[in-house]
Amino acid sequence: MAFIDIDILIEHQASICENMPLRLLIYIARIYEKLIDNDAVYMRKLVKLPKPDFLVLYNGADAFPDEKTMRLSDAYDHVPVETIATQRQVSISAVTILQSALAEQAAAGSS
Repeated sequence: MAFIDIDILIEHQASICENMPLRLLIYIARIYEKLIDNDAVYMRKLVKLPKPDFLVLYNGADAFPDEKTMRLSDAYDHVPVETIATQRQVSISAVTILQSALAEQAAAGSS
């Protein structure tokens, strides 16, 4: 399978959008869906992907830095395990097992 080069994906914005990393993820996922064989993702062999670079051009009226790095990981909800257990009614025994496993792993790593 031959790939096209994806040198840079450019998005032009007239308004500030803190969700640009998420939007760019969606855009590149749609491109990848068109580039790769759908069955290939279920095979053992690694599917090679062209590496994208993203650039957002902003020309809106609101103040914004000349350069800013935005990360998708900034949107991740970092919720403690105890909160997830309460909110999603996860079995306390499963949380306890997970916490015990994490504690054992941490102890093994520090010794």
